[in-house]
Amino acid sequence: MTLAACAAVLITSLAPAAPAGAQAPAPSCANESIVPTTIVTAVRARYAMLCLINRQRRARGLAALRTNLRLTAVAQVHANDLVRRRYFSHYTWRGPGIAFRTFRGRLIRFRYPVFGRTFLAGEALGWNFDEWAMPAISLPRIMLSPPHRFHILRSLYREIGIGVVARAPFGLLSQQGATYVINLGLIR
Repeated sequence: MTLAACAAVLITSLAPAAPAGAQAPAPSCANESIVPTTIVTAVRARYAMLCLINRQRRARGLAALRTNLRLTAVAQVHANDLVRRRYFSHYTWRGPGIAFRTFRGRLIRFRYPVFGRTFLAGEALGWNFDEWAMPAISLPRIMLSPPHRFHILRSLYREIGIGVVARAPFGLLSQQGATYVINLGLIR
C-alpha cells in the first residue's frame, strides 16, 4: 500500500460518523453551477433553477411545483425583453407615452388562465454577472428579497414557468451574465 493510500485510509477512519437519524444532504441539482452563455446552457439553467426551487419548497414541507408552458412562455418573453431593451422591472416598458403592461396583463395575453378562470400568480426576477449568474448562486440572492421569497415559498402555488436569458440587462455586452424571470401560479 502506498503512503498516499495509507493516509487516505487513516483520514477516512478518523472522520466522525454521521449522528444517528441524521438526514443525508440533498442531492445536487444537475447544472446548478452552470453559467448560462448560450441558449442551450440557459435551458439547462432553467431546469437547475426549477430543481433548486423545488428543493427549497420540499425542505419546508411544501409541494413541488410543476412546469406550466404558458407561465414559461410569459417568463421567457419578459426575460428576453428585459435584456433586449436593457431595463429591469415587473412592468413591461412599452415606450415613451405608452402605458406599461403589468404582470397580470402579460399573463392574460398568453391566456393564463384559460377561458376566464380565476387565478393567483406571482413573479420573481433576478440577474447577475459572471459566476454569480449560476442558478446555485442566483436563487439564494433572489430569495434575499422578501416579496420574491414570499412568492417562491407560497404554499398555494402549484405551477411555475422560468425564463432565462444568457445576458444581464445591464453591464457590458461582452460580459457574461444571466437574467431570470420566475412566474408562479395557481388556477382555480
